[in-house]
Amino acid sequence: MTQYVWVATYSHKYGSDVSVFSTKEKAEQWREEVAANWFDKELPEKKRPDTPSKLADVYFANVFEESFDIEQMAVL
Repeated sequence: MTQYVWVATYSHKYGSDVSVFSTKEKAEQWREEVAANWFDKELPEKKRPDTPSKLADVYFANVFEESFDIEQMAVL
């Protein structure tokens, strides 16, 4: 049986942070935490969305020098 992990890469103006998670949900939670931590500083003119998922979507759509990717990888 093939096992999988989710590799999350947060790219920003200082480089990239990479973490590996046992579930996609945990990787998405990290994405939401990053966006929540920086939203007010990077997007002070925007209203904070009411859900963590929407907040992350708005953040990464509007902060152009940052991106967040999640990729499923098989454990060999």
